[in-house]
Amino acid sequence: MKSLLVIGNINSPFTKTYISAYKKAFPEVRIDCLTLKIPDLDSVDNVDNIYINHFSNLWIKHIGKRARIGWVIGIALWTLFRQNKIKYDLIQVHYINIIHHYAYGLYKLSCKKLASVFWGSDLNKCTRVDILQKLISKSDMINCQTKFMENKIKSYLSPSFLKKKTFTNNLFGLQLLDTIENIRDDHETQSLLIKELDLPQGKEIIVIGHNASPAQQHLEIIDALDRIKFKNTLFLFPMTYSGNNNYRSKVSQRLKQSQLDYRILQDYIPHNTMAALCIKTSIFVQLLEDDALSGSMQEHIYAGSTVITGAWLNYQLLTEQGVKIFQIQQVSEVANKISQLRDIPKLTNAELLNNANIIAKLSKWDNVIQGWHAMLTDKKGI
Repeated sequence: MKSLLVIGNINSPFTKTYISAYKKAFPEVRIDCLTLKIPDLDSVDNVDNIYINHFSNLWIKHIGKRARIGWVIGIALWTLFRQNKIKYDLIQVHYINIIHHYAYGLYKLSCKKLASVFWGSDLNKCTRVDILQKLISKSDMINCQTKFMENKIKSYLSPSFLKKKTFTNNLFGLQLLDTIENIRDDHETQSLLIKELDLPQGKEIIVIGHNASPAQQHLEIIDALDRIKFKNTLFLFPMTYSGNNNYRSKVSQRLKQSQLDYRILQDYIPHNTMAALCIKTSIFVQLLEDDALSGSMQEHIYAGSTVITGAWLNYQLLTEQGVKIFQIQQVSEVANKISQLRDIPKLTNAELLNNANIIAKLSKWDNVIQGWHAMLTDKKGI
């Protein structure tokens, strides 16, 4: 029996859906999780064994700083005293964080291969390149979603180190794609689900970003949109997670001062309702300061939304495959671009179908899980 240990946040939707998809495709693989967080009730499904670094949690609670010291002491205790002890065929560290600084050597004692799995923001927001280099140098495999990320990581390594590393470009699947597919032609279900959001009827829906992070540049976008009066248009601002109360308040106040017809979505949006919203969205605006490959943007593309994004974001993986998106050079151009797209046909049926087919190939779990499994079986990933 092959064995895999995932080290990361068991409550993260990425981690949960990854383990679920893996177990569905390969139920014979033992999948354990060493988690940074206390598991939620719905996080334990599909995991054979869950290990919690209690010492690390106590360290953070009572000492607060230098969390990587508390983490590595907890890992040392886990290495010595864990139950169901085996030498894993593969350990994957999901989301590369400074907390792992001292622990990589201990991870290697418990596995045949150690893989660093970059999610995107961990690389983009890295301020300690020296620590990142040490973690990468101790990894046997490095997975990053795009070639752009891979080249950035390679720039941190010497040629001698590069020869010893295996790079893979496996993408995380997007569970919402299957839900969108299931209700795409069921207009009655879509309408019922959208009613749960209590939105006004008969207006074109334009969605701005996908969370409450300041990196979404909500304030700059609102300033740009407020220069034009949009008729029969509802601007939606999903702010159900990330960010902080101070920033949310600033966005709310700025919207109140604007002439926009808007709604801020602050409560959790159920999975099926989110799928319906993607289908009903006319235009999705994605103007993050930095990004690897937004899952929310892919979901909207798959559902048929027209996407406006920034030329400064490296979405070469999508455009080279033939995905049709509209790019602007700076945030101030977003209002004019929306106006232009409302005056002309946005995407042809052929372009919509092509977009959907490409996203399905890139990001449906059924299509990507083999690449992840190849990391475990010594075959080269995609």
